[in-house]
Amino acid sequence: MQVFWLKDGERLDVDADVNLIISHEGSLIVSQARLSDSANYTCGAQNVAARRLTDLALLTVYGQSPTVTFPAAVSTDAIAARARKPELRRSKNGV
Repeated sequence: MQVFWLKDGERLDVDADVNLIISHEGSLIVSQARLSDSANYTCGAQNVAARRLTDLALLTVYGQSPTVTFPAAVSTDAIAARARKPELRRSKNGV
């Protein structure tokens, strides 16, 4: 399974911004929040069977000493569970 993050609908390139880190658990870490980090963030997970996205989480940064608020809780475990491959079962007679 691959976990990724979107910022205002565009996939984040954490390799291009040293201020952003995706943890081993899939959490997005903004090491020093800047005004330019204010946006709608979405966490996603995908595997061979499906791709799922969380609801938007709004990150708002205020002033020189930023206050960060996430009004929506984001759980990568929840989207990972929904992204699992569905199980298909058939009986011998197709019933």
